[in-house]
Amino acid sequence: MTAETHSAFDDVRDLNWRDLILTGVIPGAVAGIAGGLVFGFAIIELGDMSSVAGLVRMESALAGFIIHMLISATIGVGFGALVWHNHPGVGQTLYWGMVCGAVWWFMGTLTLNPLFLGNELAWTAEHAQAAFPALLGHLLYGATAGIVLAILRLAEHSIPSSGASVGAIIRGALAGTTGMALIAWPLSAQGVLPQMIGTSSSETGSMLWVYVLLTGLLSGAALSLIYASPALSSGAGIIRGAMFGFLLWALLPLTAFPYLRNGELLWQIEEARAHFPSLVGFLLFGGATALIYRWLTEAHAALFNDMTTSREFEGIGTQGLRAVGRGIVAGIVGGAVFAGVMIQTGALTSVSSLVGADNTVAGLVVHMGIAAMVGSSYGLLFRGQSYDLGSAMGWGASYGFIWWVVGSLTLFPILLGAVPNWSADAVAGLFPFLVGHLMFGAGLGAMLHAMEASHNPWWITRRQAATERVERRRQQALTSAPAVWTLVVVMALTLSALLGSDGSSIDLPRSVY
Repeated sequence: MTAETHSAFDDVRDLNWRDLILTGVIPGAVAGIAGGLVFGFAIIELGDMSSVAGLVRMESALAGFIIHMLISATIGVGFGALVWHNHPGVGQTLYWGMVCGAVWWFMGTLTLNPLFLGNELAWTAEHAQAAFPALLGHLLYGATAGIVLAILRLAEHSIPSSGASVGAIIRGALAGTTGMALIAWPLSAQGVLPQMIGTSSSETGSMLWVYVLLTGLLSGAALSLIYASPALSSGAGIIRGAMFGFLLWALLPLTAFPYLRNGELLWQIEEARAHFPSLVGFLLFGGATALIYRWLTEAHAALFNDMTTSREFEGIGTQGLRAVGRGIVAGIVGGAVFAGVMIQTGALTSVSSLVGADNTVAGLVVHMGIAAMVGSSYGLLFRGQSYDLGSAMGWGASYGFIWWVVGSLTLFPILLGAVPNWSADAVAGLFPFLVGHLMFGAGLGAMLHAMEASHNPWWITRRQAATERVERRRQQALTSAPAVWTLVVVMALTLSALLGSDGSSIDLPRSVY
């Protein structure tokens, strides 16, 4: 009996190792090579391939390319091994790839590369700004590797239904066109709408709008291909859409569009700062497109799919009212945390101007009212999405980031009768409020989770509730949710680099590797 059991265990172990190699390591190496080709092309265009050879005390561009591809394949092997057990799908793997790229930017460009060259660690804001082109390169490397790995894994698992249907692509295109139309007005009012198609000129006219809306249409269709089935909640979809917008900003106005027009890449920190308004625009575009796409998908299902019998003991109205109530309480708690930042920065007086007042007390009342409103929306959008404190703070902080973009950068000036100003210089003064919004969101998410976790419906036992929560937590960990939270952190760090300086005073070598 013991021998048979041992033999069976060995078989399972061998099978796991075989699966790891066949569905993780080998596809990961291929994906790493694909990402390396994309990144390598950018390095060649920027004339920096010889510096890669410097890692092994050589100067040849050919040697640099070989070293670069070996490193890319090696990183791909590690990436494939780490995500091989996750749910297959382009949307799941894409964001993990971007996280992998961001991590290796820190470990490689800012840490290992300087040590190999005999220099000090490049862990300063100035070095990070000088290495900003490398961050874009690593993100595009990770995105390419993630997409290729997902395609290979889907082929290995023989999952033909993973792609989007024609109807889903149409809904995505419609959502993208609508989302682009919504954010086009503030960009046009600022005179920076041409940035969405890769030019900062004063180009105007109907053709400009055709190009802009076409960009939205194609981007929305691409989102439907990545996420054929919308996220489990509207809130999660908004966050994932915003991070997709971040990728689009790096890929389109800084890379593809200028290269197709002028044969150049706008990867230096000064050029990225000049295109900061389009970054805000793409973040809003991605979130709005994902939300509209989900609404269109739900409407299509309600109209054309067969009705199924619900086994819920509570109606959607009861659940919604409870979510709003919990969200209001959680928003007040998060608003109290945020109030400390507002008091320290003296911003409550400006907030009070929304109701025609000019004092701190009125500003605090308005602030808490806004916090309660945002909390109620969080309760509805993220109902049942958090299954432990970590996921609660991850989703909450991400939603806080979105509201910094929507509220502080956009709605607040509009409500005061002004036009939003998304330039890097203007947004730099609002950076402290980003920290406040992240704190607000984390407190909001934690409080909502505490109230949801304490809810024990009469029709299920505590053991059943705990078991279901553990299983949902496990399933969420196997999706792109942790990667999305990490990308929000990467986004915040990227903003600190973009908003810190224009780079003109940085006397450091610029490197794309």
